[in-house]
Amino acid sequence: MALATVSGCGTGAEDADVAWKGSASPTASTGTAPTASASTAPARPAKLTSACKLLPAKTVNTVLGGTAATRLSAHEEPVEKKSGRTRISCSYGRDGNEPFALLVSMRPGQADEAEAQLDGIAANSGVKATRLTVHDAGAVTYAKEGMRSIAVAVPYQDELRLVIFAAPQVVPQSKLVDLAEHVVKQV
Repeated sequence: MALATVSGCGTGAEDADVAWKGSASPTASTGTAPTASASTAPARPAKLTSACKLLPAKTVNTVLGGTAATRLSAHEEPVEKKSGRTRISCSYGRDGNEPFALLVSMRPGQADEAEAQLDGIAANSGVKATRLTVHDAGAVTYAKEGMRSIAVAVPYQDELRLVIFAAPQVVPQSKLVDLAEHVVKQV
């Protein structure tokens, strides 16, 4: 089962550290990307309550491809509330193995900290990270310990919504970007 967590560091930047049971080893490179401003964001729900509804297993299966025998199912994880933040997450897998995960962290009062959060994630990854843009929002992606992760910082009103998706490193970065874009359009 995959466990995705987001933990803070001393500067207020956040580390998207994705820990997995039974994973391998990764890499990535560096660049820069802009973030979307809260004023240009399309109408989005004020409250997010389900990660699996944001990214259904059917969508993951379609983007990743495969056969009927390799179809994934989704499992909504319990909502976590800590230090004023709310996290929703969904694990994807089959046969008791959940190597894919989506985590969305809602951070009130941090909409203007999108770049700092991404900088913190890149710095705390411990590997080279690639900056990019996903649906007009800043993002960072990296591969580590057999997993590939993408984190997208989406301002919404005064809240920062940090979208993180992780998959085994064999999944191409472009597929993670496609999955992240599907979620970012909704948050």
